[in-house]
Amino acid sequence: MAAFHFADEAEAHSNVSMQEAEADFAAVLAGCSPTHAQVIKDAPLPADGGTRFYQGNGYRLTVVKMLVQAGGVSGFVYGPLLVFDSGVMSGNGNKIESTSFYSSSAMGRLLDKQ
Repeated sequence: MAAFHFADEAEAHSNVSMQEAEADFAAVLAGCSPTHAQVIKDAPLPADGGTRFYQGNGYRLTVVKMLVQAGGVSGFVYGPLLVFDSGVMSGNGNKIESTSFYSSSAMGRLLDKQ
């Protein structure tokens, strides 16, 4: 699932911050670590199952990984949440996210791809 949908290549490559954010978004969806954003070392570590916080060029990336139980199945809500600085994205929304439920075994398979 793409975070951005552009009409052509010129639009798609018009902003380095958005290119890097798109690559990081896709990496997280594939179960990999972001390639551009760096871990925020002094960010609090929530006791929720593994959520991590990153800082990119013009954006913050949260890799959501929360322990949950859905219909009696233990697992995680997992996925990327991008929040853009106002110089990169403005208007009524500056967030793009995609989270899904993964059973514990499905989460393991996703993260084993790394």
